[in-house]
Order: sequence, then structure tokens, then C-alpha cells
Amino acid sequence: MLLVFFIIRHFILVLTAILLAALSWTVVYLLCLLIALLSGQDMGGILAYPAWLIFITSIIAVFGWGVFAPACGIGLLCCKKFKLPNIYAPPIVFATAVFLSFHSYRFFAEIMDLNQVSDPMEFLKYFLLYATLPLSIYWLISEGPVAVWDLLKRLFRRKPKKIS
Repeated sequence: MLLVFFIIRHFILVLTAILLAALSWTVVYLLCLLIALLSGQDMGGILAYPAWLIFITSIIAVFGWGVFAPACGIGLLCCKKFKLPNIYAPPIVFATAVFLSFHSYRFFAEIMDLNQVSDPMEFLKYFLLYATLPLSIYWLISEGPVAVWDLLKRLFRRKPKKIS
């Protein structure tokens, strides 16, 4: 049951992020069109809206379901296995996300026959720069309430009275 709840929670979270990003892009695009119309500028190419919409939703889907959700799952499994509070999962989630991202990047770079496979330290620098905040927000929304609930249960667990 815990696994089903985890999968549903992450599926809904990634879909919500995709919908919010698509809505945001639509608003930004319409504002740009309005500005172009009012200022007499060129309105741009016809493929700008759908191309960026596909790009944005693809990036969110790949990172959400391919990196962030599995990293959260591994963090949760490690906490369960070692009987740690779920609040200790973020370092495990972060390390797993870096590992999954780096190896996914190398895999796609080899498929695309790119000669620019960066070294791990350069990749870590860019991961820290661009993915730490989204991963943190993702974990706080998806696993944060579960971690706080787990911590509260552990703190206020009733201990049996000793008979003297």
C-alpha cells in the first residue's frame, strides 16, 4: 500500500508541475504576442509555442519521473531499511539524483554521439547550479509531509511504563 501511495503521489506531482509549466508558458507566450502586436513588431514563427511547450513538458517529465521520483524512492527505501526517520532522506535523495542525472547524461551523450561528455566535477557544478532548487522543492512537496509525520510519530511514540 505504501508503494501505491508513493507512485500515485509522484505521478500527480509531476503531472501538476507539467500543467503549471504549460499554463505559465501559455501566459508568457500570449503576453509576448500582445506586446508584439501593440508595438508593431514581428510576431515570430508559428512553431515557437508548440516547440517550447513540448520542450518544457519533456524536460519536466524526464526529470520528474526519471530522476526526482526514483531518487525520492531510493531515499525512502534507505530510511526504511536502516530504520531512520524520513527526515534524513534528503542527502540520499540528492546523491541518488546526481548519480542518475550524470549517468543519464552520459548515456544520451553516447547515443547522440556527442564528444562533449563532461567530467563528473563539472557536471556536479551544473547540477548544483540548476537542479538543486527544483529537487529540493520537489522533495519538500512530495516527501516533506510524510517525513514530518514520521518524525512526529517517532517523537511522541508512547513508551511502556516500567513496573518497579
